[in-house]
Amino acid sequence: MQNSLDPRGDFGPSDFDARHRFVISSLYELPFKGHRLIEGWRLSGILQLQTGNPLNIIVPNSSLTGVGNLRPDLLATPIIVNQINSSGNIQWFTSNSICDRNGVCPAGAQFALPPTGGVHFGNMGRNSVIGPDFKNLDFSISKVTKITERISHEFRFETFDLLNHPNFGNPGLTAQAGSASFGVIRSTRFPTGDSGSARQLQFGMKLIF
Repeated sequence: MQNSLDPRGDFGPSDFDARHRFVISSLYELPFKGHRLIEGWRLSGILQLQTGNPLNIIVPNSSLTGVGNLRPDLLATPIIVNQINSSGNIQWFTSNSICDRNGVCPAGAQFALPPTGGVHFGNMGRNSVIGPDFKNLDFSISKVTKITERISHEFRFETFDLLNHPNFGNPGLTAQAGSASFGVIRSTRFPTGDSGSARQLQFGMKLIF
């Protein structure tokens, strides 16, 4: 909260808000019959599509509160660029879009830092910008083979992020004039693991009894 005397000024979406989310899980057993080699094959998949989470843009730590919870003034609707910049990272916000504390503004400025001295709370709403979306498809093939009436063997081949679609993390959110990191995405959303990171393949077997 940037101003404890104005709780309404911090009204906004939750940090974990996902305004639109679609998930579908499917399982299809192939209708092959005849003998152990062709029976028991299954295909399954999980598709996830989600809009981005809210981003809270702040200004650097100040003597007013002692922590970085102040927000800048909003001069214009933030422009989402979403393109590769000269450093090879993703530029999410328009670059060079901040007025400094002396009121010097570049053309097309969208944010203004509070002036030096005095008490000034930015008018930009909390969590008022949306970050990158999330798209992921997991897929698996499995084969269950009966050994006896009570014992079966299952073989699985699984791939996470089948399409190898990059899901980007959030950009730098500290508004500073001339900053090389503000609005820049430098990593994927999940660098490791099986939840939207780079494509991963794995094999597995188990005995069912």
